Amino acid sequence: MASISVSREELMAMLKAAKVKADREDAKRAAAHAKDEQAALKKFHDKCRAGLQMDYETAKKRHTGWDGRIELNQPACPRRHAFNIELAIRQVTADSRKGRFVLPDQHDWYKAAMYLPPSEASKESVCDK
Repeated sequence: MASISVSREELMAMLKAAKVKADREDAKRAAAHAKDEQAALKKFHDKCRAGLQMDYETAKKRHTGWDGRIELNQPACPRRHAFNIELAIRQVTADSRKGRFVLPDQHDWYKAAMYLPPSEASKESVCDK
């Protein structure tokens, strides 16, 4: 099992640098999510308009058994990457240990300090883009 040994100052510097990357990644994901939400809302409005333009007989023929609901199909909200890093910063700040921190590779602080945004991560295969 791999591990790193770092001082409090080194760990805080690593976490702050990772937080900058995570905030940048979160901003990109939030912008993409806002576009997806607007597209879903436009589809919803289009369905509502189409339903409003039908007369009763047409609606009755086309939607036998229809319960009158039009689904919004809202896209799922992306989880913030910066959240775990912010939590690690608060925990390290509150920690009273003296000396160096030894962090095994499965530790949450290790993962936060070594954060690599999905946009910068290497892909699993040569075909992934």
